[in-house]
Amino acid sequence: MEYRVRSSSVDSLLAYSAYLTSEEKVDLLCGLSNQLNFAESKKVIKFIQRKRGQQSQNLRQSVHETSLNQVGKEPLAQPEKPFNFSAWRSPLIFRGDQIPYSGKLFMDVEKVSLKKKLGEKKHKLVAATIAVVNEEGTLILWAFIKYDRSEVCQYFTGITGLEESSLDEGVSLITIQELLKQCLLSNTIVGFQIREDLRSLGVDHNSIEELQDFFKSDKGQPISVRNLAKEFLNGKEIQTGIHSAITDARVTLALHKVKQDFVINQAINVLSLNLSPLPKGSFLNYGKRCHCDD
Repeated sequence: MEYRVRSSSVDSLLAYSAYLTSEEKVDLLCGLSNQLNFAESKKVIKFIQRKRGQQSQNLRQSVHETSLNQVGKEPLAQPEKPFNFSAWRSPLIFRGDQIPYSGKLFMDVEKVSLKKKLGEKKHKLVAATIAVVNEEGTLILWAFIKYDRSEVCQYFTGITGLEESSLDEGVSLITIQELLKQCLLSNTIVGFQIREDLRSLGVDHNSIEELQDFFKSDKGQPISVRNLAKEFLNGKEIQTGIHSAITDARVTLALHKVKQDFVINQAINVLSLNLSPLPKGSFLNYGKRCHCDD
């Protein structure tokens, strides 16, 4: 009986905390931490990990049902072993059981542009595919994000591999936002141009690590992931044709390890390299020309 009362009280506090702002939650946790001894702190950590596992299980079931309703064909892929098929066969993969606690995640997206609305001078770039891996390289989140064909201006097929039919069976942006927020809880998201990637998903997150801030050309400009992979990952060739968000997310993980080696062993905070800087968008082959202003 004592345990049930204690558990009920904790559940009530957790429910109340949902109404607090992020700053208020931090203040609450800091205030409580001063009142806990080491043994009590360990219990709190175990309780949080147990709760997190329960939430992930509930969310996976919810997403499974949502995926069936939205896609209407194949169930959500949740293999127990590493994937041995192309993710392009599945509109959504989510591994909530592989989300770390207070760890790092590595993300990449491929984008399409939306048609300009009245009064807009520039196209809006939005994520059309997303890949998130953990520190072991396990794919946690992969998805095609659904947009109506009438909304999209350019698919950049030569880069993304996407065509008009590619996103027809994708998952709604709202669903992806909720899944990504679940992944990001207590974790740091790492990437190249990670702020732009998050913006393309309509998601805010305070704990980010921008790798372009570390790898710089000798003129202080950002360097392409392709050139960095060739330089530091045994000549690995990526982005030679169609880009893969999954491959790029894992390359981001590998380059983060390179950064950590320089930071820890050589105390280098910015690495200046004699490599070509990141090309501007005008030099990329985007495919079909935009006709919004015709």
